[in-house]
Amino acid sequence: MKKKLDKKKKHINRVNLKQRDNRAIAVGYRMAFGFIKYSRHSIFSVTAILLAFFLAGFLFVFLAPDFLLDIVLAWLKEFIQGILEETQGLGFFGMARFIFINNASIAFLSILLGFFLIIFPPIGIFFVLLLASNGFIIGLVSGLVVSETGILSLWRLAPHGIFEISAVVISFGIGLKAGLFVFHKDRWKRLKVYIRDALLVFFLVVLPLLLIAAFIEAGLIVFFGG
Repeated sequence: MKKKLDKKKKHINRVNLKQRDNRAIAVGYRMAFGFIKYSRHSIFSVTAILLAFFLAGFLFVFLAPDFLLDIVLAWLKEFIQGILEETQGLGFFGMARFIFINNASIAFLSILLGFFLIIFPPIGIFFVLLLASNGFIIGLVSGLVVSETGILSLWRLAPHGIFEISAVVISFGIGLKAGLFVFHKDRWKRLKVYIRDALLVFFLVVLPLLLIAAFIEAGLIVFFGG
């Protein structure tokens, strides 16, 4: 009888722990999405900047003088060659891991830099340059794909791009919002809250989006050659 009671107690404890964990995860997601909503104006601003530089990169392919286009294409070719050398021989999971770590590093860096956006202007400049360069390179690659193989070829970029760009926009957006803590009267209290919420967004929203994007992109590269 005692053994049955002990077994029942252990089962109840396990159920309670599982329910507590589920509640904690649910609360974490509510806080994460709440911070995203709270940062929506910053996210809209980041989206506008990214879109502007995407269009600049896209149009650059068609409107830039040949000598300037050749310089940029030479740099892009060297950049891509470096990536190809790093990923040579990687299978599906190895490729997905490489893509995921690379994108997650950029996302985390964008959030981290955001906290110093106002208090240390050089970092603020680097933050904007990082955002602008991401938009320009995506636009440049998209423009090259369209110029060489037609607009329908962009479907290869769309599946993973939706998740990847969403994660990038959210990361830069909450980074930008976090940097505004200095304008609050209770700035240090606000800073602690922003750090907590930014980490929740990074781990619960950004990383899952990037993981999905990495598997899709790795599948396109390994199994479809692009």
